[in-house]
Amino acid sequence: NAWGFAKSPIDVISVGLINATYRVHRPAREGRDVAFILQRLHPLFAAEVNSDIERITEHLALRGMRTPRLIRTNTDARFFVDEESRVWRVLSYIEGRCLTEFRTPSLAHAAGVIAGRFATATMDLDHTFAFTRPGVHDTAKHLRTLQTASTMTNAFDEADEAKLLAESIMQFATSL
Repeated sequence: NAWGFAKSPIDVISVGLINATYRVHRPAREGRDVAFILQRLHPLFAAEVNSDIERITEHLALRGMRTPRLIRTNTDARFFVDEESRVWRVLSYIEGRCLTEFRTPSLAHAAGVIAGRFATATMDLDHTFAFTRPGVHDTAKHLRTLQTASTMTNAFDEADEAKLLAESIMQFATSL
């Protein structure tokens, strides 16, 4: 209801690792259907992250990059908090494919080009983030944690497989 989607068909988007994501279909007034992305944010994200998303996507759009844009609620809020204290947001939908792996070098190259365009477009972004997760990209700390965890004994059947995976990751990280 916060966005006027109460009677709109909704499909589950099954790719993605963090937020619950849905595609909302809504008939437009001009006879052309419009789609939106509705997300219930994972609890590790504070609602303030939506201020950051709005600012970054606005900046990217001004630099000519096509990007999903935050859609405000009917009351002009960036997000909606439901009765269970879950945070919801809506983004504009961009038609296309969502890839979860690169099967060809040309796809990896195209992703690198887009990542480079993103980095270039945000070089002059002047923004103080409302939401941060300190340490989330501290690779050395994560590797130390993995090393410690891999030496612990575990009663689960998956322990040997997990230890082999941990050793493989540690060996690869060392080679980097």
